[in-house]
Amino acid sequence: MISGSPWLPAGWVAVGLLVALSLAKLFAASLTIGSGGSAGDFASSLAIGGLFGGAFGRAAQLLTHDPHLQPGAFALVGMGTFYGGIAHVPLSALVLVCGLAGTNAPGSLLNAEDARMQSKSTEQLRRDLSLCREEQL
Repeated sequence: MISGSPWLPAGWVAVGLLVALSLAKLFAASLTIGSGGSAGDFASSLAIGGLFGGAFGRAAQLLTHDPHLQPGAFALVGMGTFYGGIAHVPLSALVLVCGLAGTNAPGSLLNAEDARMQSKSTEQLRRDLSLCREEQL
């Protein structure tokens, strides 16, 4: 979907479309999970992470003018990072997503692990700066 799809427009319009789709999916998943619906967080988090990662990959490709950058790889890293952050199983999520995508490249796992560490430190910083005392415990 992120790389070479005929329906995805070129340029910054694609980045905007992917961000809009990810925000729409985030809103829909929040409503479903928040209202006690039967939907889980697995597929939703993979879709949201993939869309955000793909948008970031497209933006990086456009900014650097590097045709060798593959937005699909960024989408894969986004999927693993987003699900790992939600489920609190970071390493397992990365291995699972790489296995589902059929890639065994060590570089994919290293990039995904780096992104996971950054998301974990961001989560810890958010928790430290939270106004809710219960969240800090």
